[in-house]
Amino acid sequence: MQTENSKRKTGIEPKVFFPSLIIVALLCYLTIRDLDASNAVINSVFNYITYTWGWAFEWYMVVMLGGWFWLIFGPFAQRRLGDEAPEFSTVSWIFMMFASCTSAAVLFWGSIEIYYYVATPPFGLTPFSTPLKRWAWPIACSTGDRCHGRPTASWRWPSVTSCLSVRSVWYAPAAPWSP
Repeated sequence: MQTENSKRKTGIEPKVFFPSLIIVALLCYLTIRDLDASNAVINSVFNYITYTWGWAFEWYMVVMLGGWFWLIFGPFAQRRLGDEAPEFSTVSWIFMMFASCTSAAVLFWGSIEIYYYVATPPFGLTPFSTPLKRWAWPIACSTGDRCHGRPTASWRWPSVTSCLSVRSVWYAPAAPWSP
């Protein structure tokens, strides 16, 4: 005997999907129609939320951390979801989480580091200047060598994103550039 939930086809939930679609389409239309006004509204809402309710974000993280500790060490600590034994040990899970977070940071920082030095240059240089754009790659490499202690010989070939970054840095236009 099938229950009503098993008979129902999977797909979109119209009560959730269509109102969300209408809201997103309306916001996109308003943003495209008047970018400056939309930017001002978005910035004011962002500033209101972060400056007025910033304490709520901090307390939310404290409460969530307490909730996770309660789940880990509380009465549900030994409860297993499902009948199968875990595929990986706890130590393996810890190392997998560490490796995935580290690789995500390397992928992000590897592609954005050059632009970071163009926007906020060290040594008192002028941000977004043409000479700085041409020197961003050597600055990123030398800073990485000093900060991470890797000799130059151990560097591997850069990713496609880094290659595109290098190309855009070396062939920077003479006109002023900003993001």
